[in-house]
Amino acid sequence: MIQLNLTEETKKLHKNYFEKFIKPKLIDWNVAFIKEDLDDFNQKNGKKYKLDTIQQKHNEFIDLCLKKWKTIAIGNVKELKDFHDEISNEIKALIEYKFTFYERDNRNQIKEKGEHKIYRKLLFNKFGYNEFINCSLVNTIIEYGKEKGRIKAKSDGKRFVIKEQERVVHDSMINLLKSIFPQQSSEIISELDKELDIDIFKNKLEKLGEVLDLEITLNNFKSKTFLGIWNAYMFVLISGIRVCPYCNRHYITPIYTSMSQIRGELDHFFPKYKYPYFSMSAYNLIPVCHICNSSLKGKKEFLLDDLNPYEESFDSYAQFSAIIEVDKPIEIKINKIHDKVENYLKMFKLELQYNYHINQVNELIHKKIAYSDKHIDDILKDRFKNSEVTEDSLKEFLIGYTKDRSKINDEPLAKFRRDIVKQLKFLDDSDTDLIEQLKKIVLK
Repeated sequence: MIQLNLTEETKKLHKNYFEKFIKPKLIDWNVAFIKEDLDDFNQKNGKKYKLDTIQQKHNEFIDLCLKKWKTIAIGNVKELKDFHDEISNEIKALIEYKFTFYERDNRNQIKEKGEHKIYRKLLFNKFGYNEFINCSLVNTIIEYGKEKGRIKAKSDGKRFVIKEQERVVHDSMINLLKSIFPQQSSEIISELDKELDIDIFKNKLEKLGEVLDLEITLNNFKSKTFLGIWNAYMFVLISGIRVCPYCNRHYITPIYTSMSQIRGELDHFFPKYKYPYFSMSAYNLIPVCHICNSSLKGKKEFLLDDLNPYEESFDSYAQFSAIIEVDKPIEIKINKIHDKVENYLKMFKLELQYNYHINQVNELIHKKIAYSDKHIDDILKDRFKNSEVTEDSLKEFLIGYTKDRSKINDEPLAKFRRDIVKQLKFLDDSDTDLIEQLKKIVLK
C-alpha cells in the first residue's frame, strides 16, 4: 500500500532478459496478411480497412517495438503510456476486436495450415510472458547450463566439439547449484559430478531434491548467486515485497524449491489481453496475492489515470478509521483523501475485507487502556535499562504496529494498524476522556 520501486538491479536483469529472449522473436516475426481475412474482419466489425494499410501498420508497429524495446522492457508508467499513444488506431482495433488470420510469411505461404490465429494472442506469445512465469527450479538450472554451453560453442566455433559442450553445460549447472546451496555442496557433487547426460542429470537432480532441502526463500535468497538467471520467481524475490500491495492482508513471499514452487501472482495494471505488448513490461508487473488478482480484479480494468502502485502510494490517498461507539458494533471505514482511489477501493472491496478485522481494533483498544505512557516508561526503566531499546521501539513492539511508513508492505495489516493507532492517539495519552470512553466500550 506504499509506492513500489524497482531497483537498478531489477531493471538491468529485466532489460537483459528482454533483449535476449523477446527482442529476437520480434525481429524474426515476418508475417503477411491476406485480403480474405481482412474482409472477414471488416464485415464482422463494421470496419473499412484496406490490406495494404493493415500490413503497413503492422510492420510499423513491430518496427516501433524494436526501436523502443528498452521502453517496453523497463520504461516507467508514464513512458509506457506515451508509447501506447504512439500505436496506430488500426493496430489497437486489431487487438480490441480480436482480428483472426492465417499467419503467412513474406512469400505468402501459410505457416500452419488450417489454423486461424488471433492477432492479440499471437502478439502476447511473442512477448513471452508464459515462459517467464512457468519456470521450475530444476528446469531453470538446466536452461542455465544449456545457455552457457551455447555461449561457449558460439565463441569457439568449429573447434568446439560435443563432449566439450556437455562438460561446459554440466560444470555450469554444478557451479550454480553449489553457489545457491553451499551447505549441500558435498551431496550435490557426490550425486551429480560425473553425470554429463542432460536427461539423466535432470532426473537425478529431481530425486536429490526429494532428499535435500533445495529451496529458495527470502531468507536465503542472494541475487548475486544466481548469475543472471531471471524469471517470475526472481522478480518477486528481488523485489523484497512480502505482503500484497493492493490489500496489505496476505503474504506473497515466494518459496522456490526443487519439488514445487509457490509465489504471489503478477498482476498487469495494463491488462495483458488489451495491452499484450506490455505483458512483459517490468513496470506493469505487480506482485500481488491471488485473491486480489484473480478473485476480485479478474478481468476488470484499471483506468490509465487510476492509482498505480509504481507511481503513487495508497497510503497518501486513503486512511482507515474505526467507528467506535458505546453499545454499537465497531465498524471499519476508509476515508478517501483523493478520488484517485475510488476505483481501487471498489475493485478490491477493501471496506468489506477490513471489516473482518474488527478484532484487531478490539485488541488495540485494550492495549490503549493497558499501556499508558507512564506504564511504558516504567517497563523501559525496569526491563530495558542500559539497552538500545527506545520508547518508540518498545511501543511498536508492545502495541504491534510500525511507525515507519516505508515498512507497510512488510507485514499484513500494517497500514490498518498504523492508522488505528493514530486514531486512538497512542502517541499521546493525555486525552483522559478518550481512555474513559474506550473503557466503557470494552470493559462492559
